[in-house]
Amino acid sequence: MKKTVFHFRLGLLLVAVIVFFAGSAVADDDDQFDPLGLIPGFDLTTHYSLGEDHWEVWVCDSPDGDLDISAAGLVEILKAEVVPYFNWLSGGRYRPAFKAGDPGVVTIADQETTFARGDPGRWARYRSGGLEWLALDDTSFPGNGRSVNAGGNFFSVPSGQAEGATPPEISIIAHEFGHTLWFPHSYRIDPGEYDNPMDIMSDAEAAPGLQIGTIAFNRYAAGWIDQDEVDVYPGKGKSRYVLAPPGDGGTQMLVLRSGEGGGTC
Repeated sequence: MKKTVFHFRLGLLLVAVIVFFAGSAVADDDDQFDPLGLIPGFDLTTHYSLGEDHWEVWVCDSPDGDLDISAAGLVEILKAEVVPYFNWLSGGRYRPAFKAGDPGVVTIADQETTFARGDPGRWARYRSGGLEWLALDDTSFPGNGRSVNAGGNFFSVPSGQAEGATPPEISIIAHEFGHTLWFPHSYRIDPGEYDNPMDIMSDAEAAPGLQIGTIAFNRYAAGWIDQDEVDVYPGKGKSRYVLAPPGDGGTQMLVLRSGEGGGTC
């Protein structure tokens, strides 16, 4: 089995913003660590990915903007497309919630662009028990810095398609939301390429709309896979494993330990 390598990279965009406003404080609780010992700081990687995650959506008038979009209209698209997608991917454990903001706070651009960005926010470091862990700077925007940035064109349905059809580039928006949950890019060969067609965090446009999920490692780190849905290869002999897709129960992830305290999932 080839090793899947993860690479985190965010694009640069200054014209569109979907910003997180709600949250709760992160406690220094040793009982919240990953029961399988795979994810350091498991209580932090699951901090925003379990339960409701509240976002306010804003539209800005950029100097070259010519897209006829509104915050209320974007909210309806997000509710129709992104909410059920993450409901499926998380087994109902992650529920992004969207509402339109009042004028003057945060924005989404009315300009077409090829760039998009998802930001998990700013994190501070502190020591506990001799180990260094990450903690949130703040629980709300702008203190925590969590945001999704994209042009309004990613929400658009091409002319000729039926009204209410899934925007073909909405997967880019879901990809950027994945970054706000600390999902990294994955790749098969070149860390500079989005070449994994099985991961929305890699080749998000491998299929139109929202037809691909994300790697099991991301779902486990988010708390969307239970301990009894993970098989760990014992390290010797032959074993047969059958992996089930999200929502079908059964084994969701296989761990091959490296023998050096790490593993390949």
